Parts: sequence; structure tokens; C-alpha cells
Amino acid sequence: MNIEIISPEESKTCGKLRFSAPIQEEIEKATKEIWQLCCDRLGKLYGVTELGLEWLAPEIYNVQVTETTHNFLILKEIAELSREKGYPILVEGNLSSSLIAYLLGITNVNPLKAHYYCENEECSKIYEEIKDNVFGIDAEDKLCPKCKRKMTKDGYSLKFIAWGPLRHPKAPDFSIEIAPEIRPFIEDRLNQKFKSVKSDEESYLEFNMNDSCQCSDIGNMYKQIGVKPETEQYTNEVYLRALKNLSEKAKEMVEEDEKDEEGILKFADELRNIKNCDFHTLCRIFAYHCASFKNGKSLKNLDNPDFFVTREELISQLAAIGFSAKSYLDFVKHGVWSLGERKEKYIEKLKEHNAPEQLIENFKNTTNLWPMCACITRMQLACEKAWYELNFPELKNR
Repeated sequence: MNIEIISPEESKTCGKLRFSAPIQEEIEKATKEIWQLCCDRLGKLYGVTELGLEWLAPEIYNVQVTETTHNFLILKEIAELSREKGYPILVEGNLSSSLIAYLLGITNVNPLKAHYYCENEECSKIYEEIKDNVFGIDAEDKLCPKCKRKMTKDGYSLKFIAWGPLRHPKAPDFSIEIAPEIRPFIEDRLNQKFKSVKSDEESYLEFNMNDSCQCSDIGNMYKQIGVKPETEQYTNEVYLRALKNLSEKAKEMVEEDEKDEEGILKFADELRNIKNCDFHTLCRIFAYHCASFKNGKSLKNLDNPDFFVTREELISQLAAIGFSAKSYLDFVKHGVWSLGERKEKYIEKLKEHNAPEQLIENFKNTTNLWPMCACITRMQLACEKAWYELNFPELKNR
């Protein structure tokens, strides 16, 4: 296999990673390797490999059918090489909801149901699901009933919807962002591991590997300080600092959208006036900030049970009014983003299912929604940056 990293053109941030297409024998071998790596990690985390297999097995099947095993192995190497240099990577799109990606260390997003588990092996990896929290990170601290140590909180309770139905699976979006400083290093190391003779007749596969100033900033902060933040250290103060940064970005949008200057500034002020926030709320606010709505934004909308700010929230509402899995997967596939003429068809479907008027109105006003998994990955980095700014304010002056 030959690896080629195509750097972004001058003044642009979009690049690619291209690799020679593997033969069927290599795909089967890589699939077995990924399966074993994932099962080993499940066993290390929870003491039993059975936990998570209900999610993992369909993913492995989809990976094999879509012949994307090598995408995962290459991304695993990129993530490890980036960490070696002290830089994070940003996984884009529905790949960030993949259990495979989490178990291989590509992302920090565990899509399983929110849960506690004890890392003490003598406790046989005690595991307990969290019923009252969407995200494990937001749950109350809890001591292990056996060893009395603080249990680890994990899981984001995501839905297995990203890759479509098993009969017609589609490949996840293998799009990532990296710090531009380490592009040459990554290409060199990847070619050392996957080295092969390059042929002019060789066919190639590729995925987007774009530049990220956010990954670059965080990596450079780490290099200066030599300390990495842990999620256990995150407090309300960290989330409020991330909201402050989001507020500043919202104000920057005024220059791009002069038509709603007053509305954007008002929303930005609302963000700065929040006094308490958890990670789930932070991700919803980010989704709302990035989504496209025709009406002006207001935080009071987030408390409306018929309002939605992520694709998952829309799907939950569709399921609640009787939409079949096939129907709401169709919404996911085509999205409520750039619907064009299809939007009227979906509105008729909502009416057929007696959807609340408020839900229909919100749907009419929506042109773009983010998946929650993509919000989580970006807010994880936003919190890292906020943690550095709070604990090492002198970094801004360097």
C-alpha cells in the first residue's frame, strides 16, 4: 500500500489522504484485525467483550461490506501519530458516532449508553448504566460499591443510525482535520508502515484530511505547558468559558450576515449571561448556533419540547409520532438540510402523522442540522482550549 498526503492549496485548508486500494484478501485480513482490536479494548475497559457487541457487530459488518477497513486502520495510525506529537485530531461527520473509531482510539466519543464503570480489576470491572443523564460526563460522581474508589463516567447514549440500514449500508464520512504542522511527519511514518511499490496503474482510495487551526492551537498550548487537561477536571467554569468563546464567534457572524445583526448580537449576549451549564447543554447550544434557522435564535427555544437542534432530536420526535425506522432513516439520509423540493413532501408526511403544529413550524424554518456526535467532538476540543485559557492565561501573551 502506498500513502500520499495531498496538502491544501495555498490559502486553503482542504487536503486529502490517498492510498492504494487493497485487494479482497487484504480487506478480510484487516477486518479480522479490527474485530480483534475492538474486542480486546472492550475486554480491557469492561472486563467482558460481550458488552458493546450489539453495537459493534453491525458496525463490523458495515465496514466489511463497504470495504472501508483500511480507512479505520490508517485513521488509527494518524490518531496515534498526532498524539505522539501532542496534537489532537478532529473527526468529522458520522464517523464520530462509531464505536469502532472509539475503541481504536480515533475519537474520544463513546457512543454506548451513559454508564459508570470501575477501572479497578479487582472489582471485576463493575458496570452500571446511568438512567437519568444523556451524557455520562454530566452524571453525579459515584463510588464503586466494592472498592470505594470514584467510578469512571462514560458514554454519550448516541443512536446507531449513522450508516443506514444493514441491508443497504453506506460508508461513514471519513473526513478528519489535523494540525498542519504534522502533515509531513504523518506521511513519512504512514509510508514506513504501509510501504509498497508504487505503480502507475495502481488504483487509489482517498478521504479528506483538512487543516485545523483548533487542533494546531491546542497542540501548541500543550507544547508550551507540557500538561494535558482531563475531562475529570472540567467544571461549570470550563463550560462557561467555552460559551464565552462561542459568543465571540457568534458576534463575528454579524459581518457575514448583516440582515440579522440585532438578532445575532442578542443571541451572543444570551450565551454570555448563562450562569450554569453542563456538557450536554453546551453541545445543544453549539448545534443551535451552527444550525440554519430562518427565525432569530433565542435560548428559550431550547426549553420547548417540540423544538429540535440536532438530527437525533428530530429523529426522536419523528419516532414518537409514529414514523417507522425506515422513514426517519430517510430523513437522516437526505437530512433536513438542503431539502429543496423534497421538503414539501416531508411536511405532508408530518401532517399525515398528526405532528404538533410547533414541530411542523420548526421543520419549515430549518435548513441545516448537525448530528450530536459532530457537536461532541468539536466541544471536546473547545473545552480543552477553554481549560488552557482558564488555567494558563499567560498563553495568550506568548
